Amino acid sequence: MADCHPIPSHVKIQDITGQSFKRWTVIEYHGLDRRSNALWLCRRDDGLFRIRRSDAIQLRNRLSRREACELMSNPVQREILKDKLKADTTVSPSNCWEWNKYRDKDGYGRTTIGGHKFGVHIVSYLIFVGEITPGFLVCHRCDNPPCCNPDHLFSGTSLDNSRDMVSKGRHNRRIDIP
Repeated sequence: MADCHPIPSHVKIQDITGQSFKRWTVIEYHGLDRRSNALWLCRRDDGLFRIRRSDAIQLRNRLSRREACELMSNPVQREILKDKLKADTTVSPSNCWEWNKYRDKDGYGRTTIGGHKFGVHIVSYLIFVGEITPGFLVCHRCDNPPCCNPDHLFSGTSLDNSRDMVSKGRHNRRIDIP
């Protein structure tokens, strides 16, 4: 390229020239923007050239939600995720595997896989039990939101989940469910 800009020695930037990020390949350093973010000349697989910030290139490298779910079905990745799940939980006296890391406002454990946030109970079900039928939920038998013990989880419809809630007296008003 004719307008090649060398990376200044006073700027601490990781050189990502030649690296590929999903559909983009970094061709060369192209300077700094007004906020001192590194700019890179990149080529997309279809031949389009663009100048991109390094953080924008790398964000586009995250997996689609479908790809993240497929990753959880990969046997090698499944074993890695099983080990991670077990390492980040504590077993309670009721045999619940309680998630020790981030929990949402309702107490459900959350984790990130391939750039997407998932409920830990859903990840546990996917890697220990198997696929979730479209339109179904992953429900807790133990009624403990941070639990991700696959023996405490079941797949069911929203109606199944509501019936479970009513049968255990966990509702705050009269509900008639067929």
